[in-house]
Amino acid sequence: MFDVAIIGAGVSGVFTAYSLAKAGKRVILIDKGHDFADRQRLLADNPHIQYEGFGGLGMSEGKYNYTNDFGGGLSHKVGENTAMRLMEQVDRILCQFGAQDATFYTTADPSLMVKCRNAGLKMLTTTVRHLGTVTSQQVLQQIRHYLDDKVNFAFNTEVQSLAKQGDDFQLHLSDGQLIDAENVVIATGNGASDWLQRQMQQFDIGHGQTRVDLGLRIEMPYRQWQPLLQQTFETKLQLKTVDYTATTYCMNPTGRIIRKYEKGMVMPDGQNCNESTSQSENLNFTLFVPQYFLNQAEAKAHTEGVIKHINRGGERIVVQRLGDLSRGVITSAQSLAANSIKPSLVADTGYLPDEVPQIYLTAAREFFLRLEQLLQQPVSADTLLYGLDGKFYAPEKSTSEFFETTTDGLYLAGDCSGTTHSLSQAAACGLHIAKRLCDLG
Repeated sequence: MFDVAIIGAGVSGVFTAYSLAKAGKRVILIDKGHDFADRQRLLADNPHIQYEGFGGLGMSEGKYNYTNDFGGGLSHKVGENTAMRLMEQVDRILCQFGAQDATFYTTADPSLMVKCRNAGLKMLTTTVRHLGTVTSQQVLQQIRHYLDDKVNFAFNTEVQSLAKQGDDFQLHLSDGQLIDAENVVIATGNGASDWLQRQMQQFDIGHGQTRVDLGLRIEMPYRQWQPLLQQTFETKLQLKTVDYTATTYCMNPTGRIIRKYEKGMVMPDGQNCNESTSQSENLNFTLFVPQYFLNQAEAKAHTEGVIKHINRGGERIVVQRLGDLSRGVITSAQSLAANSIKPSLVADTGYLPDEVPQIYLTAAREFFLRLEQLLQQPVSADTLLYGLDGKFYAPEKSTSEFFETTTDGLYLAGDCSGTTHSLSQAAACGLHIAKRLCDLG
């Protein structure tokens, strides 16, 4: 009999397991992906498994944003002060396992905030612990080593059935194990999962709308942004209109654009300058516009309809010059070759209005107008727009302030709860649930 069975070894599951193990609880951590050592060995040649196995998305560049401004609604669940205290605890744990020398900075800049407001933009602020891929993996390796003799593990294993047996739970695993646990924490991330849907139906877990963020990846001259980045690595700006909200994400000064493989789709993503042997003279970011759907099936159909149309059965990504978009003409290979901004990603030239929904183009045009006011100079016509990046969320589930469902002892942790959308908030959610379970004895 285990005190807690955790399903999913991503960041929320790992931090839940760590906190419970430290308190002496009997824990089993189950994941359909690989254990850390196998995952690290296989990841470079298998980008499609980057979200599965020990550490989940934390195996990537490891950017932990400690803020209530974005990254999820943890503060709405537990209160702003509690949310910040939990995220501060996340940072202390990361530093305990080797992150203390990683880049640590704040994006707060009061004078810039006023300038943004005057240009019709809102500046979102955060304190950031940016580990980078190497340090992130080293930290996870140390946490895995700490858990080695304190937690039971079941990797490359799926939960075939989960049932309530009296006051406890019984789990049948695909490797033949039969597990009994007093409590279950589901921490399976934000992916659309038939398994999770079955559990929601079985345990009558209600849910709200499903959010999807899509947007153009934008590549500009770094020098244009330098006045805004004197004190910070990045600036997160938000444009709100009556029709949409557009927010900059994953800003990479002197970084490159790479292909991202997720949910069977290929999208443009940012690679931090520290993750590459060569730096770019450009800065890139995505301008995301959230849209909401009644359920995950509708969200999936919309997203795949747009991005797979661009991919055309392969890895195609389309790029267009801003000047060509403004003039309503197709970007040719010749005009791209002569462009002053050299693309950091090999992509197909084209005409974005034929490729992406109008809302993302409208948002980009309006954002550039506000940005020109902020920069007090025109945005370069050679700016490159790549279609189309995506950020996906699970629908928010009906849970208590401790993320417990209406079934006693069954919890939803991290992004699968639909409440958290970032590494820091997912990890903090895990700590919050673990504390609750410890307090209950």
